Amino acid sequence: MVAYSVSLLVGLLAILADATPQVYRRQAAPMPRSVPKEYGRSDKCKDPVTPKVLILATYFDEANIWPAGMPEIYNLNITVRGLMPNYPVVHCTAANGVCMMVTGQDVINAATTMLAIAHSELFDLRKSYVMVAGISGGNPEYTSTGSVTLARYAVQGDIQYQLASVPPNWASTSGYFALGSTGPNQYPTFIYGTEVYEVSEALRHRAATVARKAKLNDTAVARAYRQRYTQAAARKPPGVQECDTLTTNLYWHGAGIAEPMGRYYKAMTNGTGVYCSTESEDSGWLAALFRATVVGRADYTRAIIMRSISNYDRAPPGDSDYDSIFGLKQGEGSYLIGLQNLYLAGKEVVDDIVKNWHSTFERGIPTRNYVGDIYNTFDRDNIDIGLPSFYAKNFANTFPAH
Repeated sequence: MVAYSVSLLVGLLAILADATPQVYRRQAAPMPRSVPKEYGRSDKCKDPVTPKVLILATYFDEANIWPAGMPEIYNLNITVRGLMPNYPVVHCTAANGVCMMVTGQDVINAATTMLAIAHSELFDLRKSYVMVAGISGGNPEYTSTGSVTLARYAVQGDIQYQLASVPPNWASTSGYFALGSTGPNQYPTFIYGTEVYEVSEALRHRAATVARKAKLNDTAVARAYRQRYTQAAARKPPGVQECDTLTTNLYWHGAGIAEPMGRYYKAMTNGTGVYCSTESEDSGWLAALFRATVVGRADYTRAIIMRSISNYDRAPPGDSDYDSIFGLKQGEGSYLIGLQNLYLAGKEVVDDIVKNWHSTFERGIPTRNYVGDIYNTFDRDNIDIGLPSFYAKNFANTFPAH
């Protein structure tokens, strides 16, 4: 079972009392004592588990928020081959109920863990709603700490060139520009296929609507810190928003990086996407879920991207980026409310799916937008990302058959 942090539980209680919390930071995951010797269900049943909802946490603090309100999440435990060695168990309320697992942090861990469970004989995910519920950084132009966001797009922001020094005629000094281009504000000519994933807007809107039923937490410390930012969005109290997410393995911080990331984001979504959250996993698990869907092991149209904001992606006026990233001057208070609000909003979404399973969710929420990858692998007519020359159908027969 996942080891739970006493300090986290104490901190969550401190939030409710509006106490001044200490600064919390992500901690490295504990190393496994040994690789599991047995795989399978704790009830010894051989039938595959068919969850209505599969919750993805990326590390143990995010996982810890669920058992307090859902102790039944430990009713059934399944040890799965190929998961993170230190997180090898998927916890479920029942064989056809709600499950939760830890992917591990960064794009590779998220992708390989999702692939492992999607292709495991212990699970059948063809009707499962897969929802990441994780904390993230936030863009103060569009969101505030403690808020919960639901995304339509996930853009992988570090598939770019980066120069240590730039030509003197460039307006941007960041050194970031698209692959295959010759400078900023150009569309890439090299496409890898994981640059953009688009999920169901109708499902995203349904999730956001029910999530808004939650009464989100806040603290005096977090409120005071928000006022140090000049952006109107950054100064607002926590809320539930429909805005997008940016994935990078690089844990970056500062307006000098945020600006080119924002430009790249708009280019890759044809001007329709606005990133408000920053994280290191969503492009990875979405890629894995998408490929599992291609071979009939999952349903990509049932993906939900939920991220709460624990910090801003740049410093407030008067602070250095260094001081800001390590919380040396902010007193913070937003990490714990980010976790707590993630659960409060996420539980509303989970309950909606379970309660309305037979009437609505079992058959699926009809999509109204393009849902898929930048290659248009599903060959749909309404693709709204990428350029036609890069669609997968244009690459047919590129490689000889083996």
